[in-house]
Amino acid sequence: MLDELKIIGMRDSECRIYLFLLEAASASVTEISKATGLYRTHIYDVINNMVKKGYIKFTETPNGKRYEACSPSELYNTAIKNFINFRSIIPSLELRYNLRENKKDSDVSISYGSNSCFNNLYRLLEKEKPIIWMGYGPQNINKYDIKKFHEIAIQKSVPITIVNSHENETNPVSIVSNGELSLIIEWKYPYLSITIQNSVISGFFYRTYANLLLA
Repeated sequence: MLDELKIIGMRDSECRIYLFLLEAASASVTEISKATGLYRTHIYDVINNMVKKGYIKFTETPNGKRYEACSPSELYNTAIKNFINFRSIIPSLELRYNLRENKKDSDVSISYGSNSCFNNLYRLLEKEKPIIWMGYGPQNINKYDIKKFHEIAIQKSVPITIVNSHENETNPVSIVSNGELSLIIEWKYPYLSITIQNSVISGFFYRTYANLLLA
């Protein structure tokens, strides 16, 4: 029976207390301590945690608190509720896990200058994956440099989709991503490029902008 209760997350001391109270109508801390062999200095913390978890409950009496076990059906409902709560945070946990898995392949760097910005753009083309370009459009950038970028893209058959770009864009910032590698570029002297090599973050950028195209 102890092993079965441990499956739902009960610790050994909690199992012993619950099984005792399941058979006893109610009991004081002293009675629980004697029946389970747990020291009173330790048992208070265990009992308080069990009350918080919904395993046991208590009533106030003139002689102090008396504890009783919640029914097995109440215990079952508590386990289901905990499972549902856990399921609701799985996406957040998965994100943390994926970030950890990608940590050794992750890289964030900042570089300055026109050459660095375009070298980073050329790195995007090396992946030969579709690129989404959002913000300050390529039509506003130095014709020679952007022409070379487009020529390489054509040679590698890399499609480039431009999102929310305007001829008279006043905020000279572009976000360019292929889902694995993302660049945030400020096209203002001396030019600043933030390179994010992380599939989780880059994937978020890519999906967000792809959704804008479908909106």
